[in-house]
Amino acid sequence: MTALFIVLTVQITLGAFDNFWHHELTQRLPARRSARGEIALHATREFVYAGLFLALAWTTWNGVWAYVLVSLFALEIAITLADFVIEDRTRKLPALERVLHTLLAINVGIFMAVFIPVAWQWSLAESAIVGVDYGNWSLFLTFAACGVGLWAIRDTIAAISWFRPPYWVRQPLVIGDEKSARTVLVTGATGFIGQATCRALLERGDRIIVLSRDKAQARDRFGDHVRIITDLAEIDCAQRVDCVINLAGAPVAGWLWTTRRRRKLIDSRVDTTKAVLDLIGRLTRKPEVLISASAIGYYGVHGEKRLIETDKPGGGFQAQLCTAWEATARKATDRGVRVCLVRFGLVLGRNAGVLPQLAMPLNFKCNLVFGSGDQWVSWVHIHDAVRLILFAIDTPAINGAINATSPRPVRHGEFMADLGKRRRSLVRFKVPAIMLRTLLGELAELFVDGQKVVPLVAPALGFKFRFEKLSRALDNLLNAESIGSSIDVFYDAGCPVCNAEIEHYRQACDVSGARIGFKDVSATDNPEHIIGLPCADARKRLYARTQSGEVKSGVDALIEIWRRLPAYTWISRLAKLPGIHAALEMFYDLVAAPLVSAWSARRRRRLLNSEIR
Repeated sequence: MTALFIVLTVQITLGAFDNFWHHELTQRLPARRSARGEIALHATREFVYAGLFLALAWTTWNGVWAYVLVSLFALEIAITLADFVIEDRTRKLPALERVLHTLLAINVGIFMAVFIPVAWQWSLAESAIVGVDYGNWSLFLTFAACGVGLWAIRDTIAAISWFRPPYWVRQPLVIGDEKSARTVLVTGATGFIGQATCRALLERGDRIIVLSRDKAQARDRFGDHVRIITDLAEIDCAQRVDCVINLAGAPVAGWLWTTRRRRKLIDSRVDTTKAVLDLIGRLTRKPEVLISASAIGYYGVHGEKRLIETDKPGGGFQAQLCTAWEATARKATDRGVRVCLVRFGLVLGRNAGVLPQLAMPLNFKCNLVFGSGDQWVSWVHIHDAVRLILFAIDTPAINGAINATSPRPVRHGEFMADLGKRRRSLVRFKVPAIMLRTLLGELAELFVDGQKVVPLVAPALGFKFRFEKLSRALDNLLNAESIGSSIDVFYDAGCPVCNAEIEHYRQACDVSGARIGFKDVSATDNPEHIIGLPCADARKRLYARTQSGEVKSGVDALIEIWRRLPAYTWISRLAKLPGIHAALEMFYDLVAAPLVSAWSARRRRRLLNSEIR
């Protein structure tokens, strides 16, 4: 059995590296809708592996049970072959991943060559599953089974989540009807800032062309409301493009800044920008403006010095990265295009960006402070960051760099203290700067070396920040609207189940005095102006529009109702707990809403047919 376990250990090691390095870090498969089939196969195979590891660790399968065990290995091989076919259809595999898959396949052949004689000997014995103990090998395989089992659960959740309704249905887009709409090309549109920018452009009525490597991901975010391309060569020379917003680039904080990683960070930005320049060069009608992203890392580390747009670039990799990116973008001026370089600070958003990561330890009542806490944090609310991009598009006087940061930077310690008050943290920990520098190298600059950056260009031209103070920004991003504020709930009165539930809530509102308005989407000629969806889609889910104009759907819409009704307050609190909230969302999106919607649609058709007869 020792030879068998050695070969199995090689397989476990290679498989773990493939999962972690390729599937998670470089390819990010769980975050790609187009990979949901592949992820589902991975999850199934991982559950099979978990069972096999435990079976081999503590038992021998004698008699007919030996054939069952061999059949499980055959199932794993069949799943792997199907995986090879699907992954070739959905993505281009890196060379290292192809080599690794070949090695895994060869090792499976070696394993079967060793295992079949063992299984044959087991099959000759009386049929029974007999307990055994292989000492450290049993413990190792148990540990491996637990690890691959947890990974299987994680992949299962990721795969199932991509079978939910598209994001643009769960979070409706508001489509404007501005007569003088621009045509805007956006790169990096599926990123944090890119998504918010595209939503704002659509809301004001602009036409959008989205450049994305993952067409399925972009369609999930925007549906048919935008034109999606995977290569700028798809844009014809005669195509009108009024503005280009260039946000594409690999995440800076995604991995250690090794030599290879640094090259990738620079190339991902510079190469896309060069492609944009090539497009501008061949367009018959040049864009009015190129909005190109950058970052305040351009200034380098300067401690207490106040940094503005006219300051020179600093030293270090951050400055090198931003300087190369900006220098490439500036070449568009040679083609008669106005160039705006938006240097973003720390962008704060509700469900994306850096804020959820900073707030994560607070879920366990711990407040982490990096280094001394005296370093400056130059931040900006996502709403102001997007408004600044639109302001740069609409203001011809803006040329060159503009700082996308709040006029009021704060120290890191103050930032975390303010954040901790809103999450009621109990314990405050300081992570020593030397520890971060040792573990992360130059990447630690993002956490322990601050920059005091303030915007001068945009405010001088009339731009006003809506979230100038950190306290107001955090209140907006972390705190729910007052239970006394009004909401409008949109539902399908033609569905008996929905109608009965809403009537119950309506009666509860009459008793409690909650300010909830109930609107039947099926009675509205064109609800698209209300929640951004045509009637056929609006009927399939429950939607709620808050007083601030934010539209929520499904479980989140129900929570908005429950928290305003005294008898249901406890349910709203329970439903917001992380694990429970995710489970309720899955149930609503994959079971409750589809079943009720399909039944209601069939009922509506039967009624219509009976009326025709």
